[in-house]
Amino acid sequence: DVSQILWSPKIKYSPFFGCELPEIMHEEVIVPLDKRILIIGDVHGCLSELKNILKKMNYSSDTDYVFLIGDLINKGPNSIGVVRYAMENNFYAIRGNNEDRVLGYVIKSTIEPSYVFAKEAKYLKDMSTDMLSWINKLPYTIKIKRGIIDPEGNKQEINNIREILLVHAGLLPGVSLEQQDPYLMVKMRGILCNDNGVLSGTDHKEASAWIDYWYGPEFVVFGHDSDRGLQKTDDAIGIDTGCVYGKHLTGMIYNPITMDEINDNSDIESLEHEDIFEQKYSLLTVRSNFDCSYHSYCNAGNGNSRLFDEKTRKIRELMK
Repeated sequence: DVSQILWSPKIKYSPFFGCELPEIMHEEVIVPLDKRILIIGDVHGCLSELKNILKKMNYSSDTDYVFLIGDLINKGPNSIGVVRYAMENNFYAIRGNNEDRVLGYVIKSTIEPSYVFAKEAKYLKDMSTDMLSWINKLPYTIKIKRGIIDPEGNKQEINNIREILLVHAGLLPGVSLEQQDPYLMVKMRGILCNDNGVLSGTDHKEASAWIDYWYGPEFVVFGHDSDRGLQKTDDAIGIDTGCVYGKHLTGMIYNPITMDEINDNSDIESLEHEDIFEQKYSLLTVRSNFDCSYHSYCNAGNGNSRLFDEKTRKIRELMK
């Protein structure tokens, strides 16, 4: 499962999961300086753990912007509850491989009336169309910028603050966001390098971690790779710490910052010959009370998720 092909924005369906791609693949959000940024790892239907970590973070809708790193659903006990809670509280979220997978299931069920959902996705028959539409609109990345609000209420970006880029699984270094492969963005774990020094992404766990090849300019926050757990470099952090496997749910807090802090030379670091303010973050975890390893549906359907039957191939013809 190696991809060396640059993605074309003309393609409208994922060739791997069979799901429709969102209208906005890459979103940008400007967060005012006086607000906190809360980023939470892979929830996987663990609603109580999501609420617990937000309580531990002292979450307030008045002061905080919440971002979910993908894989909100599947494997855990309450996927519908997580989606409903995220929608009700206007949380931001990105797609993970599990969002793409269930959207592929839904498309397959529309073209094959007798289709039976995989065990991990039985809850889909009870999920409202509004929820499915919300999931379908989730972007593959969100770039978080800082800004101020002018007297007219408009947000104005501050350019000398390092941007935070959210992606579920990974990014191929040296490739623009517009040309990143959606499959790699939700499945990538590692990097392969050929004899000519050309990098390619892979979901093989044995490959070198892609985070070791990422040097910015954005600071990347990602999830997906619970086997490696918490991963940290100066330029990226992985925060999938296996909540759905009885381990922990991890969150990040970026506190408000002031213009005085930004203009203080002691807080300025040189990144690619530009003076960029590096935002500081803190980490929090909560212990999970759920371990899907003891449930038969935990990994059901994962081995045959690419939907290569003849009817789905008709959808793939739309990509040409």
